[in-house]
Amino acid sequence: MPLQSSDQFLKDIRRRQALPPVTLFIGDEDSLIEECLRAFEARFWELAGGPAAGPVDFNREVHAASRGDWSSVLEALGTLPFGCPKKLVILTGFEKAKADYAERIERYVSSPNPSSCLALLWNVRPTQAAMGRGLVPAVSASGTAVRCWKLDREDSRVEWIRRRAEGLGLELAPEAARLLSQEGGESLRELGTELEKLYLLSGGKRRVTAADAAESMSFRRGKNLWDVARAMDAGKFREAGRILEHCLAQGEEPAKVMAFLSKSVRNAAQRSRSGGKILEELADADLRLKSGHGPESAVFERLVALSGD
Repeated sequence: MPLQSSDQFLKDIRRRQALPPVTLFIGDEDSLIEECLRAFEARFWELAGGPAAGPVDFNREVHAASRGDWSSVLEALGTLPFGCPKKLVILTGFEKAKADYAERIERYVSSPNPSSCLALLWNVRPTQAAMGRGLVPAVSASGTAVRCWKLDREDSRVEWIRRRAEGLGLELAPEAARLLSQEGGESLRELGTELEKLYLLSGGKRRVTAADAAESMSFRRGKNLWDVARAMDAGKFREAGRILEHCLAQGEEPAKVMAFLSKSVRNAAQRSRSGGKILEELADADLRLKSGHGPESAVFERLVALSGD
């Protein structure tokens, strides 16, 4: 079967009356993988009978692929459960597995033990070619593969925020969810932190407005121009733009902003095919600032945006 989206998996898991012998959580969004694994584990123990399912220590094992000991994983998967219908084995960091290790696990996945449930965590977004061979097709044939890609689309981020807020007992106004998506952070982990902070500051109020969200986000660690430069150097231009906006709102001096941006813009120019254009824009921006032409915010925001093209 084709890869299932994390959103669909989270909707379906509570309705599953049986779990497959192998489930792969694959993607570049760690928070989604963790969320899906928590839901998977919760359903595993529900189906196993809850607290009466036998000792957890005997029926749950966690192994790291980075250790390279594939034999201990296969031994765990081959051991019968104790007082429980199935045994749960979690294998983390499959992206760090060496070739022989990966081959052994792929061989097992092709013919898994029906008395065990293997949860595989592969924290990477493979190329399309890699998706078509090896582990992913093998898992799709015997179990379930769940894609946990970064949520780049605005509507996907808003839906995730809404779902997480509901789990905290909050009802977000559409404008509040959009504001959190745009201003709450680049990663889902950052967004989750903002939601938890919003919950604590809500004072028991269920309905959350955009004004509530804006007030909550104002209680964040102060960002400065060093953070702008670090974000740009890491290629996180969307985040850099947001931090820059906060810095300008706090009244940073234009000359100081230009001094901080210049090095990062030059670094971006060296990595970009449009390097010449970026450097021309940098020189033009410096001239416009010194001559007093054009609003500073527009000049700086254009530099950051062009660096990320």
